[in-house]
Amino acid sequence: MARKRRNLADLYHSLSIGVTAVTLLLAGTGFIIVKSHSGESWNQREEIILLISLVIFVLNAAALWVKAVSVRTTERESAHRATDWWPHSDPLTGLPRHRWFVDYLEEKLADGNNNRKTAVILLDIDNFKLFNQTMGYRQGDQLLKSVSEVVRQNLRRGDVVCRYGADELGIIAPCDSLEEARALGSRLAAEIESCPFGCLEQLPGGIITVSVGVAVSPDHGESSQELLKHAEEALENVKHQQLDKYAIYFPVIKELEKGLLASEKDFITTVKTLLSLVNAKDRYTYGHTQRVLRYALMIARKLGLPEEEIKIIGYGALLHDLGKVYVPNMLLKKKGKLTEEEFDLVKKHPVIGAEIIKPIRSLRSVIPAVLHHHERYDGKGYPQGLKGKEIPLHARIMAVADSFDAMTTNRPYRPAKSVREAVEELRRCAGTQFDPEIVWAFIAALEEDKESRIS
Repeated sequence: MARKRRNLADLYHSLSIGVTAVTLLLAGTGFIIVKSHSGESWNQREEIILLISLVIFVLNAAALWVKAVSVRTTERESAHRATDWWPHSDPLTGLPRHRWFVDYLEEKLADGNNNRKTAVILLDIDNFKLFNQTMGYRQGDQLLKSVSEVVRQNLRRGDVVCRYGADELGIIAPCDSLEEARALGSRLAAEIESCPFGCLEQLPGGIITVSVGVAVSPDHGESSQELLKHAEEALENVKHQQLDKYAIYFPVIKELEKGLLASEKDFITTVKTLLSLVNAKDRYTYGHTQRVLRYALMIARKLGLPEEEIKIIGYGALLHDLGKVYVPNMLLKKKGKLTEEEFDLVKKHPVIGAEIIKPIRSLRSVIPAVLHHHERYDGKGYPQGLKGKEIPLHARIMAVADSFDAMTTNRPYRPAKSVREAVEELRRCAGTQFDPEIVWAFIAALEEDKESRIS
């Protein structure tokens, strides 16, 4: 009985040696070790063991070979799938087109072996229509190519990008969470913003920004339609949130739109975009416009002007700094005193603003306020050096409202004055810089206003 148990143990040990060889095959090794117990020759038992080991080895090797062939075939198919868009790529960017993107997304979602989530990230170039109008379509094409290349260079292994729309790029990315997908979208947006595109010298700030919409499967849907719909809605929400920052300015424009021709409504859209661009590049301008609007309306009502004229003054306040869109960002935010050359450049913004709105017939009544809000009552202002009543009434109102807000707001080069200090400065400059009648009307309005009452 003991002899039988020892033989079984030897058999198990020998079989283990053979199986060990098969296990080693998984790591790429292909050999068998069989230990002989006779020391001189192979006996029948050992030959049987060797035969069994060889059979096990061959069967396992065959199974592994079939699996390896299957994996390589799948890899080749995936590699081919990842490049089969070349014949159908977008000729401008070299990226696959929208149709391929959708097909590839459906394939990824249908892959049962994929244990990770699938994210769709949409990047929309902000103000791309404005860029085309300002710089020309050739430069717009160049910008789109450059942005596409920045995105392509910053993708991870396994991510793919396509041209999703006229000014949109779409990315399919494996991820473990929505937060990871959002982080990727934010990183790509930051890379684009930090890239010094050569075609942006004439635009304020010299940067291009993108809005990002993200959706992740299965969190936001398991089909391509659900996922893309959610990503597009997320993108729209982001863009609306950006516009909401400037929504306080747009109700006045919406009233004006009612009387516009169809051709002029497109231009109003451009004006809105320009306002957003100015406000986005300079946080001071963002709040400054709404405060000047409020002060100008206070003055107009205190003077007892008719409602139609008050509305025009509101438009003027809304648009008075529109020309700053062409003033370099570094000058708007400079902490020190401007040089004479720099100040000459800043002084061009009233003329530029007037030129921007000149094509809109219904806005022509606003031009005097935009063009002359930096004139002085003593004739020492700009751009035309008008004096006294030569300066249009709306511009004289704008000058007081604009200067008061500038004095009561912190700036990089000086702290804000108190309301009382600013009022004293208005009194001191009445008759030189400002129309005295406008100054007295504004001071009276401030004393009556609960928010701005002089203390």
